[in-house]
Amino acid sequence: KDILHYMYKKLHIGSVMVEGGSFTLQQFIEGGLWDEARVIKNSKLRLAEGVRAPTLSGLRTDYFSIDYDDLTFIRNIS
Repeated sequence: KDILHYMYKKLHIGSVMVEGGSFTLQQFIEGGLWDEARVIKNSKLRLAEGVRAPTLSGLRTDYFSIDYDDLTFIRNIS
């Protein structure tokens, strides 16, 4: 939170894209430090193992499907 506050107040950065691993993304989600998420899922992709995606809840504002990819826009309402 301190780094984000510094970026906003001192560097005048008002928007940050976080493209991290599951742990990093979950920290932003749990801290309420997000406004919008864009989630891309491939309906044909089946993995036997791996890291689970972060848990996210909010208001679905838009949805697109292109071939096997589904793009969902989710807004934080908390």
